[in-house]
Amino acid sequence: MQRKETFILTILSLLFVALFVYGALGNNISEPKKTTTTTLDSSFKNNKTLTVGEKRNKSSSSNKKKQDDDDDIIRIVCIGDSLTAGVTSVGNKDWKPYAPYLQAQMEHDLLLSNNSSKNISILHYGYPGWTSAELMHGRNNKNSDNMESILSSATTTSSTESNLSLDLVIIMAGTNDMLRGRYNSYNVSQQVIELHQFCYEHYSVPRSILLEIPGAKAYKRDSDLKKEVNLLSQHMRTFAESESRATFVPFPFDYTDDDGDDKWSMDGVHCTEKGYRALAEYLAPIVQQVLLH
Repeated sequence: MQRKETFILTILSLLFVALFVYGALGNNISEPKKTTTTTLDSSFKNNKTLTVGEKRNKSSSSNKKKQDDDDDIIRIVCIGDSLTAGVTSVGNKDWKPYAPYLQAQMEHDLLLSNNSSKNISILHYGYPGWTSAELMHGRNNKNSDNMESILSSATTTSSTESNLSLDLVIIMAGTNDMLRGRYNSYNVSQQVIELHQFCYEHYSVPRSILLEIPGAKAYKRDSDLKKEVNLLSQHMRTFAESESRATFVPFPFDYTDDDGDDKWSMDGVHCTEKGYRALAEYLAPIVQQVLLH
């Protein structure tokens, strides 16, 4: 009897040990799976959230900084023919565009007025010999520059997030139309106006200046041409009076072939460096006034 009880106790002890070991092994197998799964899920979700969050925060911060930088920069683009390019005489490649002088003058004026919180960026696109229609559509229907590519270039940044906005476009066009014998001043004015309307409609430019084309020796020799040039100015002035975003600005000095006038080139069409500088100094306070409205 004693042996039987001892045997039974031994069997029960073994069963108890077996159940204990099985339970321990079962916990050690199932829990790590659960823990691992939970850890991987939470880690993945948290990392993904953090990554996206960090990118958004950085992007938001970058956009804010970019917006602040844009707000601190006055962006102006000057567009036209050789008179915008700064040609001083036919065949001379030492060009003196008025745009850099305009920027320097405006920066100087802002410093004097203790309003140096703004920076100024003035780009210029001048195409010698081009008419107003060629500026709009490109030359000879080839894959050349045109108004779309000019403004795209002026507003494109290295960032793909957004393009720069322009504060003002200054256009001086029509000289080559007239010198090529296209005496219909109304048609030419409509082509010049189209350039401005393109700026408003496609690039949301808030303001533009129609800069009157200057005099030339040819206008003195041809009274009909001179009359049409004057009519062109009148048409552009009329447009500016009816369009709140446009300002017509007369050219500041008349053409003269006097030897003592050092603002005009000997070719009878272009300004000298002194002439372009005088144009810039004349434009600076006008541009500042336009930007305030």
